[in-house]
Amino acid sequence: GLGLASMVIVFFCNSYYIMILVWGLFYLVHSLTDTLPWATCGHAWNTEQCAEFFHLELCRNASTNASAAAAAGALNFSCTDLANKRSPVIEFWENKVLRLSGDLSEPGEMNWQMILCLVTTWVVVYFCIWKGVKSTGKIVYFTALFPYVVLILLLVHGVTLPGALGGI
Repeated sequence: GLGLASMVIVFFCNSYYIMILVWGLFYLVHSLTDTLPWATCGHAWNTEQCAEFFHLELCRNASTNASAAAAAGALNFSCTDLANKRSPVIEFWENKVLRLSGDLSEPGEMNWQMILCLVTTWVVVYFCIWKGVKSTGKIVYFTALFPYVVLILLLVHGVTLPGALGGI
């Protein structure tokens, strides 16, 4: 009884948590491109409200119009127009990753890329626990220690950057 109940609880927890891993895999695959797809507008999932440059801090002090210099040149915009704009990051999340429909009465369409990531993640989970506790114990050594190694490497890299001492 208790073992079966534990197995059911673990199954439901894994089914919930696997989607977080799927989103991570989805972002990992999409981050391997030259330009990050959530950094720019102009993709099929973007709407007309997509804006790459947000200068809301200038609009807090200005009444109607604001002018700001962008990296590519001068950028003139109206604060009233900017109020309806959306970030490409939000549009990537809602329109590409989640593919949100208008409301609950619209079922939406199948997201085949997400289904492929889901199957891939379950296959990775299967191979992680395939050989039992002995192989899982070895995997835990890697997954527990590797993030600390990466954090130490990032710390060393950050400290050696020019101007790091001034930032501290």
